[in-house]
Parts: sequence; C-alpha cells; structure tokens
Amino acid sequence: MGARPRFGAVVGHQYGGVGGDRAAVPDVGGREQGSAAYPVSGLTSLVRELTFADGVLTLRDRSGAQTPLDITERFMSFAPIESTAPGEALIQGDTAALRLHYDASAWQPRVNHYPHVRQDATGTTVHSLDLRHTGATAHFELRAHPE
Repeated sequence: MGARPRFGAVVGHQYGGVGGDRAAVPDVGGREQGSAAYPVSGLTSLVRELTFADGVLTLRDRSGAQTPLDITERFMSFAPIESTAPGEALIQGDTAALRLHYDASAWQPRVNHYPHVRQDATGTTVHSLDLRHTGATAHFELRAHPE
C-alpha cells in the first residue's frame, strides 16, 4: 500500500473538549469584550466545531454579537486555491486535491496570493481563500474532502 497524500490544518484555538472524531471550542458566552483570542467589542458568542466522518472534515463556526460585525473566515495554503463555482473552491496540490464547500448565499469568496520567504530563504507564494460575511449572527459551515 502506497503513501496516502496528507493535508494538514492549523487551528489557532485551544479545544474545550475532544471526543472521538469531534472537537469543539467553548462558547465565549456573554463576555462584553469578546474573548482573549478575539478581543472584539460586542462579541457575545463564538463556537467552533470540527467533525471528521466518512472522509469529510466539517468545520462549523457560530457567532453572535450585539451589533453587526465584518467576519472573515480565512484558509491558507502553499498549494494554489481556485474558486471553481458558487460555494465551491479547490486546493490543488502536486499529487492530490482538496474540494471545499460553503454557503455562497451567506459568504463572499476572495482568493489572494502572497509572496512568502521560507526558512531556507527561498521564495514561494502562499494562497488564501477569504470568505466574508457581515451580520450580528453568523453560521459558517465548510466541508472539505479529497478529490
């Protein structure tokens, strides 16, 4: 059996609980100034949940605020990212690809490219998929699966 292509993700949160193939970040619940991770005035609720089942990684974020907020969900990759259809993007690596699905009626996509210098001083490009939403509440779901 050959080596399987691998994808990695870095989530900048400390998990509030982990069980089986599900992890959740606790709600910041009722803090007037947001949380230590997100010091946003008026942020009243923020929950992140990661689930892995049947080869699909699902990321769910739910947030609430006292007033509308501009929210950006950002996904970074060394492999190129392409917006392929409304609610869909593709991260294409050398040997594998990852398809992303999101709600295009609530989240506006933008693909960006940034110059980056690696630790060995060689240059490369880093790509991002920014999904933007404005509102007092936000429900975000992203499903990722290999192509």
